[in-house]
Amino acid sequence: MRTRTELDEEIFSLSASTRSSLSMGARRLSRLGALVVAMLPAAAVALWW
Repeated sequence: MRTRTELDEEIFSLSASTRSSLSMGARRLSRLGALVVAMLPAAAVALWW
């Protein structure tokens, strides 16, 4: 049986790594979202004509 502090430290390190990967993913997603938003009007015009 492990002590509570050991478990807390492990949970904290896990949540910290998850948060950093999430922020990286959000940054990549926002760049992708900006690209999609830029392409949408062009695609709409191409489909419209």
